[in-house]
Amino acid sequence: MVFDKVSYIFALAFLYISYSECTFTECEKNYLPQCGHVFVSTWKNADPNADISEEYCKAFQSYGKCLSEDSRSCSGTIIGLLRQGIADHLLVNKKTALCPNMDFSALIANLEALAKANIPSAVASLFNLKKLDGDVAEACDIKASRECANYIAGNFINHFKANQGACLAKEADEYIFTCFEAKGDQCNGKLTNKFRETIKKIGKLIMDEQRPLLDNC
Repeated sequence: MVFDKVSYIFALAFLYISYSECTFTECEKNYLPQCGHVFVSTWKNADPNADISEEYCKAFQSYGKCLSEDSRSCSGTIIGLLRQGIADHLLVNKKTALCPNMDFSALIANLEALAKANIPSAVASLFNLKKLDGDVAEACDIKASRECANYIAGNFINHFKANQGACLAKEADEYIFTCFEAKGDQCNGKLTNKFRETIKKIGKLIMDEQRPLLDNC
């Protein structure tokens, strides 16, 4: 645990120094806010009478497609880390059978390939993110995934529909990160805890770095 904490602090300092002057690549300046807008729009347009987990799955699928298909040619460390984070989120959804009517396999593979190509090896080594591919979802992983999906979707639909000035970075920190971090304390499943570790290492950091580019942040 001490090693993880030190790694996180060092990584935070490293990326702060590297990106505090907003040294995004030109395409990141375009696609980070664009994909954030696509994600938020999915919540704004969500059917309040539909299955809430389906709306959740659609939102993350749309975010993943924007980060892989629409922005395939875009390179940069921040968009690379975001791609990896969304790939892991989709993998959790897939392994816990949260989205039975959606096949995320190709989307996950595309995101992971782009992330690998764009995250510098020094940064990848620094974060040392754990692979989720080989983990099997246990009962508590499935429970955690479903409970967080309902919690996040319920709040996102309400907040983004009602508040046109809602900031994605703030909402993600308050609902996505908070929920999965809390579930990691309640569930000892490898899937939940590895994903929680990913969130702790790169989740908030990525959103904080994007703030100057995102709507209403």
